[in-house]
Amino acid sequence: MLSGAAIADLSAKAARKAAREHQHPLIVEEEDLPHLAEHIQHIPNLGDYRPPRWELVETYFVDSSGFGGEFDPALTFAQFLKKVKVGFGYGLIEEGQFQVYIGEFAPKPRKGKIK
Repeated sequence: MLSGAAIADLSAKAARKAAREHQHPLIVEEEDLPHLAEHIQHIPNLGDYRPPRWELVETYFVDSSGFGGEFDPALTFAQFLKKVKVGFGYGLIEEGQFQVYIGEFAPKPRKGKIK
């Protein structure tokens, strides 16, 4: 089992890599829904990094082992898929040995020029 310090270290490393590579959350579009399970498996590991123009609006605690049950504290992958919304972005924000926290991000509104 990973310690809290080890998890924090992994998150910080992921954040540095995500910032360096200018990563952003994986966006879910209407056309992704028929193959959502495959699409969502490619979410980036953002760690503590919060990309510009994206706002973290929700977090989901999800089983990553494949052995979790529907009544466990962590959502099963199938339960998580039911919560995914079109137009939002998703990224790993914390990763443990058997569970992950997945962040749901909304695009921040762009500020127009004031006349």
